[in-house]
Amino acid sequence: MAIIDDYEPRPGDFFLAKSDGFRGFVFRMAQVLTGEPSEYSHAGIVLDNRLYIEARPGGAALEPLEKLWERRALAFSQNDLTDEERWRIVEIAKTFIDTPYSWLHFAVLAGKTLHVNTSRLEQRVLNHGGMICSALVDEIYTRAGVHLFTDGRQPGDVSPGSLAHVGRLYHCRREPRPQRALPPSPPQTA
Repeated sequence: MAIIDDYEPRPGDFFLAKSDGFRGFVFRMAQVLTGEPSEYSHAGIVLDNRLYIEARPGGAALEPLEKLWERRALAFSQNDLTDEERWRIVEIAKTFIDTPYSWLHFAVLAGKTLHVNTSRLEQRVLNHGGMICSALVDEIYTRAGVHLFTDGRQPGDVSPGSLAHVGRLYHCRREPRPQRALPPSPPQTA
């Protein structure tokens, strides 16, 4: 595990964070039930203009990147994304603002781990349109044409613990240098 004191997050990176208190404990226990225990209980995506998007009970929302440094056990992905992929991730992520949260998503993941038929519960989650934080990250990346998983799992069947095993992660302790901007947006093609 590489610990970096001055990591510079880039637009399109996903992050993992540890939630403290009772909520963090509940999320970590839910991940144990899904078969992917992890110290990380939250995920989101770094956007441009020093913002990030995260799923939360009131709906997916944007927050200033500086707020992210209040969390402990912070890690950023280091996927080999092109500038074009980063732009797609950022633009697609913005369309997910206000996406509802789905607590039932953890029940679906746990049921699948325990080999329980979750089809009715999955249908409720689909009809609701809600997602947990890690499912939001996976869905945005997938829509941008970047597939994080090659193990045959269904899109969105991920926990923050799942994301902790994708590519390389840089674990950070302190606030990074200022965020680098992406190059200008590629021209739109018809």
